[in-house]
Amino acid sequence: MAETSILDDESLDITSSFIKEGTEASSAIAKYIFETVEESLDKKSADFKTYKEKSDIDGLLEDTLLFSAYVRARALNKIGKVKVINELKNFTENYTTEVIKIRNIFAHAKEVKEGGKTTLKGSTEEFDYDRCIEIRRSLMRYSDLFELVKGKLS
Repeated sequence: MAETSILDDESLDITSSFIKEGTEASSAIAKYIFETVEESLDKKSADFKTYKEKSDIDGLLEDTLLFSAYVRARALNKIGKVKVINELKNFTENYTTEVIKIRNIFAHAKEVKEGGKTTLKGSTEEFDYDRCIEIRRSLMRYSDLFELVKGKLS
């Protein structure tokens, strides 16, 4: 993961540097990027409209860009309220902080070797051995919570 973060940063640096040249070619690339992002958004918007028109909830649930981890967390929070599952109280906030944000930081962390020790450093967090153990324990608690919730919904 650390290597992919380095590659992501490098590709962003190259693109950003090229665009900052202020040349005709860099302006064309900037325009291309805007068009590509807009096409992507239009495609996802069209996908959503199709899911909604067809009441295709299964298709929507499988679309990981539209039904993102954050939207899933919100859905679980709402299920907790509707079914009165106290263990899901404040689920969105807690899960976002303890899982989603950590995952996103981890995905963009860079490997750093200092004093004979290798760690992963994200923009706001350092992932050493102890921190990784702590994160793993948190993930296991959520796994247990999901099993408990499944049991309550059966």
